[in-house]
Amino acid sequence: DRQVKRLPEYREIRRVAPYLRVSTAEQAKGHSLDSQRNELVAWARSQGWKVAKIYEDAGASGTSVEGRPGFQQMIADAQAGSFDAVLVLKVDRFARSIRDSTLYRELLNDHGVQIKSRTEPGVGERTPAGFLMGGMSDLWSEFYSVQLSDNVARGMATRARKGLPLGDVP
Repeated sequence: DRQVKRLPEYREIRRVAPYLRVSTAEQAKGHSLDSQRNELVAWARSQGWKVAKIYEDAGASGTSVEGRPGFQQMIADAQAGSFDAVLVLKVDRFARSIRDSTLYRELLNDHGVQIKSRTEPGVGERTPAGFLMGGMSDLWSEFYSVQLSDNVARGMATRARKGLPLGDVP
């Protein structure tokens, strides 16, 4: 018997968990977390959803879930049934690794919890197009991370060849 891939069955969205993340400590000092929080809470209210809890990781890379205690707590609370959907401003706030995104998206799916992106329509929908949008968003998120890493390494190599410091001068 061949198993047919089925789209996950989600619970009706009543309680949501906004997840916020910025990559650097410098960004955490700015307004990015506040901006994400305000946008996601306003979205939840406009849809009639109750915000169960807001999770955040300030100054944490999206390339791994390691070192992201807010993310880990969010996953544990999802498994305990604390909310019905995770809200993110963009999928790259959730993860910039296809592997992590797939693993944790499926874990959430197994508990009837969906991921919804404010700026990427279709992500989290129970349709083939929603499945495609989620996968494509994951792919673009990891591509951006790989490309950024390559650009930074090239810039540092150029600075080193010119005898310039690779960081702040003490």
